[in-house]
Amino acid sequence: MKLVSPFITLIISTQHKNWRFGDNPANARRLTIVFMIIVNYGGGGYWFFEHSPWNGITIADVIFPCFVWILGASCVLSLNSQLRRALSKQRILYSTVRRSVAMLVIGLVLNSLSNNNIKTFRIPGVLQRMSFVYLIVALIELTGFDPEDNQRYAWFAPIRDIVCSWRQWIIVTVFVSTQLLITFLLPVPDCPLGYTGAGGLEKNGLYRNCTGGAARLVDVSLFGNDHIYQRPTPRAIYDATLAFDPEGALGGLTCVLCAYLGAEAAKVLLVFPANKQRIVRWMLWALVTGLSGGILCDFKIDDGPIPINKNLWSLSYVLVTSSIAFILLTILYVFIDVLSWWSGAPFRYAGMNALLLYVGHVFARPLLPFSWQPLASTHTAHLSMNLTAAAVWILIAFILYRKRFFFTL
Repeated sequence: MKLVSPFITLIISTQHKNWRFGDNPANARRLTIVFMIIVNYGGGGYWFFEHSPWNGITIADVIFPCFVWILGASCVLSLNSQLRRALSKQRILYSTVRRSVAMLVIGLVLNSLSNNNIKTFRIPGVLQRMSFVYLIVALIELTGFDPEDNQRYAWFAPIRDIVCSWRQWIIVTVFVSTQLLITFLLPVPDCPLGYTGAGGLEKNGLYRNCTGGAARLVDVSLFGNDHIYQRPTPRAIYDATLAFDPEGALGGLTCVLCAYLGAEAAKVLLVFPANKQRIVRWMLWALVTGLSGGILCDFKIDDGPIPINKNLWSLSYVLVTSSIAFILLTILYVFIDVLSWWSGAPFRYAGMNALLLYVGHVFARPLLPFSWQPLASTHTAHLSMNLTAAAVWILIAFILYRKRFFFTL
């Protein structure tokens, strides 16, 4: 019986030392790390490989939520493995905190590549947010997770993966509710209550200095104006002049929901053994999250009470991207685990040293053979360069695998 889907094994997660290839079916093949490299290296300059200026969603906007979503899934699978091996909760807690701190430190180091001036050093970042989310999800699961599945004969057995997580869902709901209350009820000087726009020239410049509304106010209060991202995406379209961080504190609260939806996907794997049961439940999750996110944005790019917005990690954005993750999970599960049409190669090697590839691709970006000055300034030339860079990293991952080198936190 296969205990883990290919999507979980194809997407980057914080690697656990017990998840090495061959030791645990939840490790190895991950796909998102490869797409992340392609996007971060430019994606050929195509618009769909670039982040939305403000509201809306592109392929590039889906990748980070997949990282977070699978982080929650891998957290549950790892915790299940450790508890079944009778590791003490104190030991697991220590390992969790250590791994979270390590991600935080690495994220801060990567931020220093673009600016190492202590006075203007950026504090938030991708790994910093993943560090926070991983710690929260791991802690709430550590207190309430049941690896023995003791409710399999209860009257609510068909939905026990949800019912038995009621404590965790209450905590997640508190995080999301806090984000919504602050976003729409926190007064922001000289800005309308609940404003979530791009500022600048949006609405004819009526709210020029209100970029991000409460989200920016919270970040400035916590980190200081000079310690958040200084060139956000709305600058290009809306001529917004204020600093705004897309990995700010307020968005981290809804990010917890994204990770916990991934955790629920993993619980389906652990609780329900039949392929049909898993597929039906994942598609139901995809339907519920997709419809909920669509209702919040009126099924439009730039409308509704809560528009889809990566910069703010709005609730609709989290729900829609999580729905996409559930759909991709189901498709890959059918192709690899059910039909055995694909083994996951060559992408599986990238996941075995995902963290090393993530850090390495940032440091090596300006170097050959990862980038060069194309002979022609065309999308094809730039995309060829970016695909070559991704292929080189896959080759590096394959060599590391053959050498049995695994870099884990």
